Amino acid sequence: MLGRANPDVPLGAAAFTIHEKAGHAQLFALLPLAVALEILPVHLLLRNWSEVVAWTATVLSIYCLFWAINVARSFRLRPSFATQDYIRLRYGLLLDLRVPREKIARIRNANAEDSRFAVPRNNPPSICIEFTDPLAANGPFGARKRFDRIAFTPDDRAAFERSLAVLNFKLDS
Repeated sequence: MLGRANPDVPLGAAAFTIHEKAGHAQLFALLPLAVALEILPVHLLLRNWSEVVAWTATVLSIYCLFWAINVARSFRLRPSFATQDYIRLRYGLLLDLRVPREKIARIRNANAEDSRFAVPRNNPPSICIEFTDPLAANGPFGARKRFDRIAFTPDDRAAFERSLAVLNFKLDS
């Protein structure tokens, strides 16, 4: 992730993003700064108690620093997209869901009930994709979660609707 500069979207796919309105990209962009500022003071504080604990905390903080940088970059480098065969809904490194065209029951405007299926959780959704069968989404560190629908707010609704055209789908009203 650190070396790649261009978004990971297949040739001919229509890309759209779902991270800008939620603000998580900004949060993960600021998190490395907070981690960097806490490494030295925490190390010095813990060193008075135990050298081993101080160095363990320092190594873990450095790991968290690199992880936060990669998550922040992944929002831009891993956009969602649609091809003729499937929609790939991605929220950086935090969610990756491949929805085959034949598993899409309906794409519609979201309602209040869809909030519990929202990605990300704190952002009221505007779009809901219902599936014919539950699908498993991949999360960080191999975590998997099953969904029978997923709801989100595209950053650019027109770009999302163009991606539906690639699938030959229309948004149900």
